[in-house]
Amino acid sequence: KKFDDIYGKIFENEKKYLTKHSIALSYVTCGIISKLAWDSIENRNKLVMSSFLHDVAINSPEFDEGTTGLENRESLVNFKGHPREAVDLIKSFEKIPTDVDQIIIDHHEKPDGSGVPRGLSSNQLKPLATIFIFSHDVVDAIFEVENKQLNINSKNVLDLLDKDYYSTGHFKKCFESLEKIELFK
Repeated sequence: KKFDDIYGKIFENEKKYLTKHSIALSYVTCGIISKLAWDSIENRNKLVMSSFLHDVAINSPEFDEGTTGLENRESLVNFKGHPREAVDLIKSFEKIPTDVDQIIIDHHEKPDGSGVPRGLSSNQLKPLATIFIFSHDVVDAIFEVENKQLNINSKNVLDLLDKDYYSTGHFKKCFESLEKIELFK
């Protein structure tokens, strides 16, 4: 596939869930890393690139319209395989930074090891993947706050995230970083 196909899929309609999700994710990942030792322009570029490419293989109108709730995502036909499919799509591009493929593969892993595709736990995940996974959860919380028609602010988002759940590995640093930054004005 040509890059134009992927670019078109991401930006064909800015009101679509996947577009909003990708833009929000790029913003949150950069905010989180800004307070961590791993902050650099190279790492920000990797996180932003991952934000826009991680779900490029999802082929479900219900998902892209935002009508598929968090609890129903795994029932989608290609949900569990979409990280691998996304990496396979981007492998042909020479300019994709190193680590982007690993971030994308790991983006549905969980701190407790219950995620997919490999069931990695917090101590097995690299820092950039951890930032991405945590930020992905933050974006989901933001959208949940929005769906509940509450004010989108740090308190309401933090209230939806379980601090104890993110208390291991690099996740702890990510949570502490989120507490220090003001993502919302």
